Amino acid sequence: MQEFRFHMALTGPLAADLRGQTEAALKPLLSRALPQPFALDSLTLAGKDSDGRILGLRRFAFTGS
Repeated sequence: MQEFRFHMALTGPLAADLRGQTEAALKPLLSRALPQPFALDSLTLAGKDSDGRILGLRRFAFTGS
């Protein structure tokens, strides 16, 4: 688990009628799993190669400026 990095796959917008249900389902699970406070310091754009392996394409650091 020391090498694990929290990640979320974003594939498109969530329908408005599902947002509340999704938040209600995820909040109790994520609040136990994530450190408090939880800070995001970067975002990585990923894609799949021709073999279906996920690759990091570009990392964007949140520098505050």
